[in-house]
Amino acid sequence: MIGDVPPVVFRDPGYLMVALAATVAVWLLGPLWSRVRRLVSFVDAISLGVFVSIGVRVSQAHGMSWWACICLGVITGTFGGVLRDVLRAEVPLVFRKEIYATAGIIGAAALLGMDALKVPADAGLAISTLLVTAIRLLAIRYALNRSEP
Repeated sequence: MIGDVPPVVFRDPGYLMVALAATVAVWLLGPLWSRVRRLVSFVDAISLGVFVSIGVRVSQAHGMSWWACICLGVITGTFGGVLRDVLRAEVPLVFRKEIYATAGIIGAAALLGMDALKVPADAGLAISTLLVTAIRLLAIRYALNRSEP
């Protein structure tokens, strides 16, 4: 998103192949959705943590401000899930009362905080990824939701 023009997805056909393979797999395995829903939620929580942390690091590498790093980290982490849900004709998790983007915001802010405290970069990345994943998994397990304003 930030200055990487053209986007890597248009330079490396491997990304298209993965997307096509995933599309075929989802189409073929669609009837099994109810059986794999828990696994998908688990993998989604891990992916959220990984992509939020990556989004923050890329934003930092491009000299973005702290608030832009948090915003872009959360966008990076949540947009794949938005696409998934839209393609399934569901309201995306990020637009429901689910603790989803909130977990990303907390993890992104924690990563920036650890950087300010001079925590080693790899440790900060791992901790923030685990933090986001843990928050999301706890929210799923205990049906924790954001309250309405």
